[in-house]
Amino acid sequence: MKVRVREAKDDIEKGYGKYFSEYFFESKRGSEWVATHYNLNSITQNAFDTYEEAYNECIRFAESHGEKAEFDNKKIGVFPGTFDPFTLGHKSIVEKAFNLFDEIHIVIGVNPSKKCMFSPEIREQVIKENFLFRDNIKVVFWEGLMVDYCKKVGAKYMIRGIRSGMDFDYENSIKYAEKKINPEVETIYFITDSEYAGVSSSIVRELIKNKHYGDLYKFVYTTVNIGVFMDENKS
Repeated sequence: MKVRVREAKDDIEKGYGKYFSEYFFESKRGSEWVATHYNLNSITQNAFDTYEEAYNECIRFAESHGEKAEFDNKKIGVFPGTFDPFTLGHKSIVEKAFNLFDEIHIVIGVNPSKKCMFSPEIREQVIKENFLFRDNIKVVFWEGLMVDYCKKVGAKYMIRGIRSGMDFDYENSIKYAEKKINPEVETIYFITDSEYAGVSSSIVRELIKNKHYGDLYKFVYTTVNIGVFMDENKS
């Protein structure tokens, strides 16, 4: 049985942030996807809070009909980071991954104990301004392990950028730890283009601290409102 998990994204009243198990049926009316666990009058009644719950319901429903669940879902890549701020290097990694995934989730890690120059909201704004015309980019916040986020949304791939051997050693150590927690998540490494090898968020922060605003275009997307960085530096 062909099944999928659909996330409600557009209508808060109809289950925004919820997940629905759906099934593909052949009928006299033609082929159609049917979400059997809600109706139009009470769409949130049987919504699931996590992808995993909806996924398990798909399997249970298929097995109850004597069939195997064949999933037809989006291929999601998760690109995690602090992004304090998001740089041209980050942007180039996402662009390399465009054609490999149906959807890319840029996940801003939220750690209350870590002091950042930019608020989560400003970091989100900057990232979105980098991808104004891309509807397959989703920017979200997450406090906790990234493998748990992957499990929540059903993502099987983590995206990592590599600038040097030191980067690879660091990211590889994280990958091994994540594999022990969630073996289903694979890490895909993208090598940074040489022109961005020296670009980092820490360099951008130093430029801002020293009011070198005229040099920011070398490190961040030029259409981003530079005033955003200047305002943050005043606080």
